[in-house]
Amino acid sequence: MVEQWLASVEQAMYDAVKHHLKLGLSDIKTTDYSNWILQHPGQVVLTISQVLY
Repeated sequence: MVEQWLASVEQAMYDAVKHHLKLGLSDIKTTDYSNWILQHPGQVVLTISQVLY
């Protein structure tokens, strides 16, 4: 029971990060970098910045 709940929480976390990464990646193409950094969560900014470096 607890294992199923924890697995669903973990899946929800993956889905949330994936969703925000997609938003951040689409916004970086059209937004000034300084504004883009302030508009997205730190994990998204760090991940996308490292991938595009």
